[in-house]
Amino acid sequence: MSWTRGQVERLILLVSERPYLFDPRNSLYKNKGKRLIGFREIAEGMIPARPNTTSEECRKKWYSLRTNYLAERRKVISSKKSGVGVESVYVPSLFYFNELSFIDEYTSPRESISTLDEEAEDFLVYEDEIPVVEEGELEGAGTEAMLDLVFVDDDVPSNECSSYSWPWPTYSAYSWAIWVRQKEKSGITR
Repeated sequence: MSWTRGQVERLILLVSERPYLFDPRNSLYKNKGKRLIGFREIAEGMIPARPNTTSEECRKKWYSLRTNYLAERRKVISSKKSGVGVESVYVPSLFYFNELSFIDEYTSPRESISTLDEEAEDFLVYEDEIPVVEEGELEGAGTEAMLDLVFVDDDVPSNECSSYSWPWPTYSAYSWAIWVRQKEKSGITR
């Protein structure tokens, strides 16, 4: 049986009266027995609005509401960070969004983790650091000198650029830096 707006609002009110269900700093938060008792009390409190509701249904609905609220809140926060105007800030679609704002002080977004390994970050090469070789400058240079060079014409798509011993079809500065670093590790110098 689906939950009506009134039933959801009543559930939120009943949970908000029991901080040990949402506040990790509360001494009873990790007490599973107390949480079970709390959801039993909530199920009893739901009888006028939703008869025959079990504590398990209340628990599942609460966690679902909380999860959806936190996802909407992340969208609002990220839309504000993107530098868009006030009229472009994400507007939450949940009717209970404001009612759940009481959990904001107890929840905080996790810090993001870089997917680049530390060694790769040390060898990132930015576009302005990539050596530019003009046509004709390589005449007389040996093959070893050309191993590090990638010739890119700004007007030509990267898949049409010529390269020497280049292992990937893309020509990003990151790929170039990693490729050069791998060559240096294997004993081939620039």
